[in-house]
Amino acid sequence: MELEMKQSKRQMYLLILSTMISMLGVSIYSFGISFYILSATGSAKLFSINLAMSVLGRIAVTPLSGYLADNFDRKKVIFWSIFIEAILVFLLLLYIHFLGFNIIALYIVTFFAAFISSASSPSFMAAIPHIVHSEHLQKTMGYNSTASSLSMLLGPVLGGLLYGFVSKELFLFIFVIAYICASLVILMINFKLFKKDDVVDSNDAIIEKEGVFKSFKYGLQYIWHHEILRTLLILFMSLNFFVSGINIGMSKIIIGHFEASSEMMGILEASFSVGVLIGGIIIGNKKKFDNPFPMLKKGLLLEGVFLIVISLPLLLMNSLWPVYITFFICGLLLGITAQFVNTPLFVFFQEHIEARVQGRVFSVINLTAQLLMPISYIIFGIIFDQGYYGITFLVCGVSCIVLVLSVMNQKFTIRSNKFLKLKYD
Repeated sequence: MELEMKQSKRQMYLLILSTMISMLGVSIYSFGISFYILSATGSAKLFSINLAMSVLGRIAVTPLSGYLADNFDRKKVIFWSIFIEAILVFLLLLYIHFLGFNIIALYIVTFFAAFISSASSPSFMAAIPHIVHSEHLQKTMGYNSTASSLSMLLGPVLGGLLYGFVSKELFLFIFVIAYICASLVILMINFKLFKKDDVVDSNDAIIEKEGVFKSFKYGLQYIWHHEILRTLLILFMSLNFFVSGINIGMSKIIIGHFEASSEMMGILEASFSVGVLIGGIIIGNKKKFDNPFPMLKKGLLLEGVFLIVISLPLLLMNSLWPVYITFFICGLLLGITAQFVNTPLFVFFQEHIEARVQGRVFSVINLTAQLLMPISYIIFGIIFDQGYYGITFLVCGVSCIVLVLSVMNQKFTIRSNKFLKLKYD
């Protein structure tokens, strides 16, 4: 047992290291590209299209990603996904170097990079219980988010300092090097150390023969017949429509409207990552949550409240520093809150969804959570280009609170408590 725990810790640290390296590359790259689009064009619509292309790429790969996770070696899926994405961005680097920057080329790469990256997402989520001991599961999820947030914190800060002093190609080159290093760390991890033999379901053999879309359909049916999962996914899909407006609004307001510097924007973008880092450290050291739903409800309500708070200086003052400070504080608190929502929830998914179907189910979760986001990005991009800042955040915040109170009502609490009691009994 002692040896197993030591091996589990080593695996946990390697997993965290891989995440930290890859996310540092992503955050520096994302900051450089985002700031370039907004500073060069001033258009929230063009910026929102780039974000929408990323989400569309993740949605398009959904049926394939679950099939890969449940029918292929998850370590190979993750390794090749990271490595091929590095090659793709390297090709964009060569294009820009020899032919110049082209926003259409960027949109294409954004789509396919998201497609490739998301192909391995269910594999990663389903593999974690096989990489670390069950006692380290919540700790791993919390610390992995902390590592990710630390990289997302450092990325915008470094990007803000580098922007204007280096070429656009350097942002792409950093991404390529980071992803190659992350893929090498993945090779050092044993993905079957804590794997248990699954009970074979006769349906699985049929699903494998029927291919990708039948496999995806199975995951969809699994969730549809699981009342708690179905309710949560519909709620998250609706909430993400409103919350995603902050991704467009913050950049448009600070860069496009107030014309703040790249350093200021980098610090502001880092606020959310600081919050996630703090939240990850706290939750990684907390006792495991037996029931994540009370914490989940409080966290989602707080997200709505923070959106309303963001709207106040925009409605009442509309000057840089009050808006900037409000964005920073709310971003910090949103990051902390996100950890107390996401980590217990995903631990719940990993423990209560059978390992043999986790890839298919996680792929459906990824799809439904993001389904309305491309539409959201385009709509909010158009709205923010018209200057409707404060009222938009106010409406989004109120809508979030109403949704949470309507869905996570007393009936939901009774059903979720009954489900957890049956599981643990």
